[in-house]
Amino acid sequence: MEVHFMTAEEASIENTTNVKKWGKEYTSIYSTSPQGTYQISDKYFMPVVRNVPVFPKKDIQIGDTWVAQGEEAHDLRETLGIEKPYKIPFIANYKYAGTVNENGKILDLITVNYKITYKTPTKPKNTDYYPVKNYVYSNEKLYWDNERGALIHYNEEFSIMFEMSNGDIYEFIGTAHAETTDIEQQGTQENANKIQKQLNDLDIDNTSTELTDRGIKISLEKIQFKAESSELADSEKIKLQKISSILADMPNDLLIGGHCAKWGSEESQLSLSEERAMSVANYLLSIGAKTASQIFTKGYGSTQPVAPNDSEENMARNRRVEITILDN
Repeated sequence: MEVHFMTAEEASIENTTNVKKWGKEYTSIYSTSPQGTYQISDKYFMPVVRNVPVFPKKDIQIGDTWVAQGEEAHDLRETLGIEKPYKIPFIANYKYAGTVNENGKILDLITVNYKITYKTPTKPKNTDYYPVKNYVYSNEKLYWDNERGALIHYNEEFSIMFEMSNGDIYEFIGTAHAETTDIEQQGTQENANKIQKQLNDLDIDNTSTELTDRGIKISLEKIQFKAESSELADSEKIKLQKISSILADMPNDLLIGGHCAKWGSEESQLSLSEERAMSVANYLLSIGAKTASQIFTKGYGSTQPVAPNDSEENMARNRRVEITILDN
């Protein structure tokens, strides 16, 4: 099967609701056995945790425990130049905790934990700087849909420590949450035209709608913030209140993209565009347009202009926010 993964991390602006920042995207092709073991090529980096859960070849009852082999596969290309997934094997300890009711859906709850020390058996190619010893701990709750035969979501507490070949230590401690999402395809020209008519009827100026390969994109040009800040002007809040009534009819997740005119350093442009995207996202959350799990943000700096940065009018157009109703 072909699966698309997107990673996200929580980000926040002071005194606002937390939103999720759009991270890396991966596509992987793999298959699983009836018990849950993976068959996957080394050219794919996701999922990180593999062969979890693996089920025994017998019916399990509440309170039953079992163990199975698994592995973590880390993407260390950017940080260490290791071109293939860096794999750490482990033995997972499972327990079937029973069923839980989530919004009327009965799911099976499985707990799993592992704690290992792993020494890298051979030096990776093309680098002398690599992890020689790894310490990994994970404690997870898995929510399994037995009707679908699929993991719906999980929560994890983890710690990872890499001891490097020169003695450096890298340590990562945190929590993680992952879930599968069923997306209803909304990206049609008919829906794009419908949204544009709604924008026109609501008299929302400087907005346009476009059908993209990612979904329907609503572009808000000349969006107004207080000078050199990410704080929305009151006029823009009114505009977003109107747009939220359109978004309420669309069940899919949103990607809020921030854009800047070309000025200052690339770093400052990127930072400001990220903050402005988060400001719009947080305002939409505050008025109930979407829940926190349905909205993501990404800053593009000045890398995607819609006009040359050669006049104040054109620079105002480039200072925009785009709301994409995601199909993938």
